[in-house]
Amino acid sequence: MRRHLRPIVAPGGDAGAVSIHQDARILATRLDPGERVQHDVAAGRHAWVQVASGGLTVNGAALQAGDGAGLSDEPGLTLAATAPGTHALIFDLG
Repeated sequence: MRRHLRPIVAPGGDAGAVSIHQDARILATRLDPGERVQHDVAAGRHAWVQVASGGLTVNGAALQAGDGAGLSDEPGLTLAATAPGTHALIFDLG
């Protein structure tokens, strides 16, 4: 099954997300081992990945439940699950 990133917070409430009056988006995903998602990060933007449960790699770096990682100057993110029932959030920040 192919997993997706679901917008849950976005300026103007795009795609059914909760509206925020900031230059930020929060996306959520649930992955099982072997599943992955990708997120493009526009130039000049930053990202924070928070692992709520399970484990995953972010651009090859291993994270576990409760871990977070900040990324700048990365053109994109690849999240790959390493544990069952992985839930993660991506904060795409201006």
